[in-house]
Amino acid sequence: MSSPKFFKEPHTICIIQITRMGDIVQTIQAAECLKREYPDVKLIFIGRKTFASPLEDQVKLIFSKIFYIDLLHLFDSNQVKCLDDARGKLKGIINLLEKEKITVNINLSFSNSSSYLNTLIPAKFKIGIYKNNFDQ
Repeated sequence: MSSPKFFKEPHTICIIQITRMGDIVQTIQAAECLKREYPDVKLIFIGRKTFASPLEDQVKLIFSKIFYIDLLHLFDSNQVKCLDDARGKLKGIINLLEKEKITVNINLSFSNSSSYLNTLIPAKFKIGIYKNNFDQ
């Protein structure tokens, strides 16, 4: 089955799920249903490395690309000399995501971290919490 006629071209959907393993399992199940209904849609997954990497085999079955946010590595004092270093690492991830031409970001993690991440990732549409220029 191909995408419905209202999809003029294949879309890319980025799902942000940086919470616990159980939430990631439910996200995989929902994404599997979405992919079954709209097989032309490209799905990207963003998860926290500590929770998502043990489920990588299942995630790879549904998602075209996986991006891990490794908070321990991002702020590791042995590798990050200042906040600018951490910001540079995060900007590298955002730059990679920008190249994906994401149509929709779906933030399934309701936290400050995920809302800022959803804010930083460029997308035509954003679902779930994100911040505006006034930090609202």
